[in-house]
Amino acid sequence: MSLSQRFASGQRPSRFRVFAGVALALALSLGFIVAPAPDAAMAASALTISGHVDTQVRGSAPAAIPVGVEFDVNLYAADASIRWDETPVRTVRVRGGESGNYSFAGLSRGTVYRVGVAAVVTNGIRYHDEFWPRKGSMKAAEVLYPPGGNAALSNLNFSMIARNSAANLTGRVTNQANVPLGIPIEVTLYDVQDTSLGDEAMGAIERVTTVNGSYGFDVPRDARYKLSFRDLSRAETALAWSVYPAPTREFIQAGGASAVDVGAVKLAPGVSISGTVNTRTAGGVAPIPAGVDFSVELYERYSTMGWYTGRIVAPEIANLGTAGTYRFVGLPAGQYTVGFTNAKTSSGNYDPQVWNNVSFIGDASAVYVSAGGRATGINASMVVRPLPSVSPATPTITGTLIDGQTLTAQAGVWKPTGVAVSQQWLRGGNPISGATAASYTLTAADVGSRISVIVTGSMTGYTTASQTSTETASIAAKPIPLPMTGPTPTITGILANGKVLTLKPGVWNPKTAKLTQQWLRDGSPITGATKIKYTLTAADVGRQISAVVTGTRAGYVTTTMTSVPTTLIAARPFTAAPRPTITGTRTEGSVLTAKVGLWKPAGAALTQQWLRNGVAIAGATERTYPLTTDDIGSQISVAVSGSLAGYATATTTSVLTPKIAPKPLPNLTAVTPTISGTRANGKVLTANVGAWKPTTVTLTQKWLRNGVAIAGATSKTYTLTAADVGRKISVAVTGSLAGYTTATKTSVATVNIAK
Repeated sequence: MSLSQRFASGQRPSRFRVFAGVALALALSLGFIVAPAPDAAMAASALTISGHVDTQVRGSAPAAIPVGVEFDVNLYAADASIRWDETPVRTVRVRGGESGNYSFAGLSRGTVYRVGVAAVVTNGIRYHDEFWPRKGSMKAAEVLYPPGGNAALSNLNFSMIARNSAANLTGRVTNQANVPLGIPIEVTLYDVQDTSLGDEAMGAIERVTTVNGSYGFDVPRDARYKLSFRDLSRAETALAWSVYPAPTREFIQAGGASAVDVGAVKLAPGVSISGTVNTRTAGGVAPIPAGVDFSVELYERYSTMGWYTGRIVAPEIANLGTAGTYRFVGLPAGQYTVGFTNAKTSSGNYDPQVWNNVSFIGDASAVYVSAGGRATGINASMVVRPLPSVSPATPTITGTLIDGQTLTAQAGVWKPTGVAVSQQWLRGGNPISGATAASYTLTAADVGSRISVIVTGSMTGYTTASQTSTETASIAAKPIPLPMTGPTPTITGILANGKVLTLKPGVWNPKTAKLTQQWLRDGSPITGATKIKYTLTAADVGRQISAVVTGTRAGYVTTTMTSVPTTLIAARPFTAAPRPTITGTRTEGSVLTAKVGLWKPAGAALTQQWLRNGVAIAGATERTYPLTTDDIGSQISVAVSGSLAGYATATTTSVLTPKIAPKPLPNLTAVTPTISGTRANGKVLTANVGAWKPTTVTLTQKWLRNGVAIAGATSKTYTLTAADVGRKISVAVTGSLAGYTTATKTSVATVNIAK
């Protein structure tokens, strides 16, 4: 990543670092001069990174993820010094049979990212790990810079390549004498079988041992690969070895074999370039000030014509010094030059330069380094270019110069547009603690003093400037307020719920006083009750109402007068409280129902109480009442009570019922008797009573002569006498049984009895 990219993205390097990555166009068209953007706050909105994952077999079109295969999409983030942690900060899993889409939402726009995909459930299929865009390692992946505003990063898509069967690719790393180096070398494998994947599709990495320099990779067969090597020792006294960045072995064919040995790769000794960076001021050369960051960049010489490729060679960074020293190691022998830049600081810019103290890369001096050599003393003294100052305006003060009044600072027009201004108020030329707003309210401490204000303007890329207003005249004390008088207010109106009360504030002195009201309930303010009139509510019932009148006017003492509290507010009567009625049979065991009628206003809560001979029946408070044996012979009534907030509770009682009758007994099944026997004097008649039910009924007889009971004739049989001659005989049978109504049945009378 180039320095200009880093600064444009809002990132800063650490105290002193060496960077790589400036484009050819920049070097040829602009020389070495880099104009990084100033630091700026990132957009407040969150960033979203999204894309799609599918799979691909070499030579075939991309297809959906197979069912049973799962991939992890990993998001990586850099820290403030652009150091990358290989542990992902976020992971999304995509599965076969689903959409294959992924999204990372809510990301900070204050950092940079990389995205990679790895297979986690393969279902027997082997896949290359891939980093966007189609790279084989995280270090080769493109750095994603958050766009400005609310823009998202979308369509970061992956086609995961399915591997074929594996082969073992091995080799060794040695020096020119075919002897192991004895230092760790990072070997990177690039898969170039499918040119659409680029040179870094696989990006497998393995460090060699320090014993014999061997390495190995488990790779798919029938593919072509490249190798590159990098020294990882970073030892200050050790020679570095490198052929970076171009891979040294191209198109190594794995073929159908299960093992391929590429033999020994002989690395030549590397060279190093080092120097010191300091600053130059009017007082001479000085160390780099605290908080200033410089970047050192290395360029490869193009030809003896004095021009440079503009391509930065990316060697190892060895032992960054604490006093502005730098060191490039592991370089191939050749011709180079070195450039120096920094970001904008609070005090100004340091002019970029290339070695040796020139501003254009075409004028740079070449650094010649032969195999195994070291170029030292490639130094730079950076010169600061001061920042311009903002153009101030003289502030003015408006407002009344009396204790208690508010003054306002008018900053004027500062240039350039966008200058941020701040204020500090002064009393007699000394700062007033905490008085840093655009306005200031005068206090007793200011009386007799003169007030001024300092306005300070600041803007990124400019030197801060301050300007002080002209002092005011001496601040005057507050005038002594005049007394205000008012009578005790009075309240008129009916003191009942729903009625309107009116406040009479009386005549105040001065008559121009502004009067405001506040109604009180038992001495506490009633919310929203600030008019002359107030309508009593249910909440006021049983309470005392009063009112406060407050008089105000400039130059007068604010005065408050309170009315005498009213008596307790009465409840309103119901407009309709009908007398209840009772329905139902007035017999033991029957259920009576109270009809309460229509109470007004609506919403009244109604309760019942049943009465026996005017006395409340315990527990009988429902709308219905079942008659019991206790009620036999008594008169029943019901009392209905109605209650509603703000209304007086009312009770009405029904008319008494007739006396309650006992429960009627069931009837016997009675049979009309018949008479058998001769109808003549001296003969015997028999009463045939029949089959009464229940069978346990007790039956008695009574013989009748012309309908009149015959004394002593109570048996089932009757012997006719002379008294019966010429008369008609009948018999009455009476049945009785506990719990039943006694019944009597009388037979049909006989014909006249013969002699």
